[in-house]
Amino acid sequence: MHKRLPLFKALLVCGAGTLALTGCAVGSSPKLGVDDPCASLKAITADYENGFEKTKGSGSNYRSFKLYSAKVELVKGHCEIWEWAGGELAYSCSATTPQSEVAEQRYSKTKDFVQACVGSSWEQKEVEREQDGKPLGPATIFTSPSVPGLIISVQNNVPPKAHRQLQSNVLYIGSKGKHPI
Repeated sequence: MHKRLPLFKALLVCGAGTLALTGCAVGSSPKLGVDDPCASLKAITADYENGFEKTKGSGSNYRSFKLYSAKVELVKGHCEIWEWAGGELAYSCSATTPQSEVAEQRYSKTKDFVQACVGSSWEQKEVEREQDGKPLGPATIFTSPSVPGLIISVQNNVPPKAHRQLQSNVLYIGSKGKHPI
């Protein structure tokens, strides 16, 4: 079926193996955290209705949100669950890279993976984001009428030019109200 669909060959593809991630995983490439990423994506999406109860690991309380480790990590060491005051929830995986080609490739492959996994019952919309007139990079949003409060989003975050330019790729599964676009 979706034999280890390169979920994050999207977030895992590292060109010729030369990617050195910074941030969460210095000097290493993100690794797949599950045997069947498509089945795991579907299970995480289904668990949204239950507040990600099957997916939540241990948590930490902060002033306006709780942050949980994820029992099911699509990308090993790069996923967590956010719960904001008011009950909105999100499962999120992210990885950074200083190489724009790697970030673009991850974005494209992750988007293709999600589309192949969720199928044609989910609508796909691509958007170019900006803030203060500066581009932030593309995002693809998946929605389904069968789960009206949920979105799946794949993003290639390109920050405004800075001394140290890191791009991030994000897979977001959660509430429309907290969607980071």
